[in-house]
Amino acid sequence: MVATKQLAELLTRSDIVIARGSATTESEAAAAGRPAIIVPLPEPAAANNHQLINARAWEAAGSVRVRLQRDLSVAH
Repeated sequence: MVATKQLAELLTRSDIVIARGSATTESEAAAAGRPAIIVPLPEPAAANNHQLINARAWEAAGSVRVRLQRDLSVAH
């Protein structure tokens, strides 16, 4: 986990942001002008699918791309 003070600096130094779907993270990435791939927490971890709903709103605005956790795989 990153302290709030460090987040803005890290985002400005990043080429791309890959993160969960917290509204704060999405807002910070947009404010830093960085493209983002958002992987929302699935239900029940995210109550009422709020992370997916937030991420889809940002995606509709053209700010992020959304990828669902179930669609991702881990290379071994």
